[in-house]
Amino acid sequence: MKFFLFILCTLLLTSYSYSQNSITFNKVKYYFGDSLNSSGVIKSIEKIDSNYYLGVDAYSDTLLYTSYVVKTDLYGNKISQSQRFGTDSTAFFIGTGNGMIIDSDSNILLIGDYIWGQWGGFAIKLNKNLDTIWTKLYRFPDSLVNYTYPNPRHLFKAITNTLDGNYMIMGAYFLDSNYYDDDIRPYMIKIDKMGNVLWRKLYPNLLEAFDIAVTNDGGFVFTTSRYGYQNVYICKTDSIGNVIWYTKPSNETHHVSFDITVSGNDIYSIIPYVYYKVGNDLYSFKYGIEVNKMESQTGQVIWSKKFIPLSSVKNPTVHQHHEVKVDNNGNIIIVGTGYAINPDSTTASYKGFILKLNNNGDSLWTHFYDWGNFFQRHAQFNAFVITDDGGILAGGFWNPPYLNYNQGAWLVKTDSMGNAPGMFTVGIEEKNTLIIKKQKPLLYPNPATDNFSLRFEQSPIEDYELSIYSSSGALVKQQQLTAFGNEYRVDIGELKSGVYFVRLESDGEVVFSSKFIKQ
Repeated sequence: MKFFLFILCTLLLTSYSYSQNSITFNKVKYYFGDSLNSSGVIKSIEKIDSNYYLGVDAYSDTLLYTSYVVKTDLYGNKISQSQRFGTDSTAFFIGTGNGMIIDSDSNILLIGDYIWGQWGGFAIKLNKNLDTIWTKLYRFPDSLVNYTYPNPRHLFKAITNTLDGNYMIMGAYFLDSNYYDDDIRPYMIKIDKMGNVLWRKLYPNLLEAFDIAVTNDGGFVFTTSRYGYQNVYICKTDSIGNVIWYTKPSNETHHVSFDITVSGNDIYSIIPYVYYKVGNDLYSFKYGIEVNKMESQTGQVIWSKKFIPLSSVKNPTVHQHHEVKVDNNGNIIIVGTGYAINPDSTTASYKGFILKLNNNGDSLWTHFYDWGNFFQRHAQFNAFVITDDGGILAGGFWNPPYLNYNQGAWLVKTDSMGNAPGMFTVGIEEKNTLIIKKQKPLLYPNPATDNFSLRFEQSPIEDYELSIYSSSGALVKQQQLTAFGNEYRVDIGELKSGVYFVRLESDGEVVFSSKFIKQ
């Protein structure tokens, strides 16, 4: 106990030294009791006014997960907590990282999974005083294609606001009862302010999706895979879930969930990937993250860059998350977990890291964080918010080095440069930076009658596949564009009058998409 008191005093003194111009701290909290009889894992973080709201999973007395929302002050100290969601016979899991949002009325929306004989999704709405407005449980046995097992299973992965004031949830269901990763398929479900289902759309030709974001035209983008985990895609839909375009920003094999955010007309995604060929050993590998910037209307990749912030970017648990956001200056903040080796190289463990890039994807700084400088047990970041003073509040869990202590909820508050108690600055390894920015043709005339042209600044050196879709998403025309100058004329005389979408692909990657009107 004296040892823990010493560490606590050290952290408080260090926190004060960092706090001359900005609040900083690094602490482990046991919000539901002491460290011997309770545990907690921060899954999501949001902010309303001068308070933080933490979505926390904790163990109940029967070792089933139960969920709470904890309201804290600016120092992470608990002000109040919500009722317990879940019982000793029903386990609740908050969606990791993307399971909580604040709506336009400053209400809190919480989503995740529950287990009570069957797996299902839940959505909970609370006001900022943590009073429950409603709780809804969802089961969709009709959505489970070829499902023969009596206990259908589906999951809620992420939630976002819609421009009309409702909510969109990204879900996943299993094709059969084997629960293999390659049998997971995504779906979108729109609910109104009372939690009633407005519509649901399945995507049986895609693999698991992890996150969803709304675009400024009322549509949505989500991260997914097609034809295996070596094929990572960003998918753009309209406001009712119809697919407009796919972009394949990466050729890497991803290994955990990946995240996406929208800022203005740009999409930012992070994809944890497997990096092979470490040194001269062809069979060795470690993990990094790939960061991509794309145009939200066309899916065109502006740049794509890879980083290995720590020895390896990986999480100690299956409930894991890496998150990306853009601050008010256009800088890109990435929070995740990696494997760190302590300064004297005597031991290593999982630690939370923060990576900050400018809008061109250049690294500004990277730090990783430990609590108590133990380097003896694992810690993990799951979520973060950008704070009013330009700093970052990141949260997750910390495992103590002694088995008579339970897992604690871990909070780190930094200043704008990432400084906080328990911080380590490391050099960042950047891998094969790639600037893509392919030619973007001009489509004219628009509206068109019998044909339209695609004019490039220079004659393309690659072949293209051109696809035209109706406003309902049906493919109505497809052809190869090979060996042409800087302009290509497309015959549309056979098409009916209406609105159509056109897409160009090269090597499986969408390089241009737009819409036109056929008169």
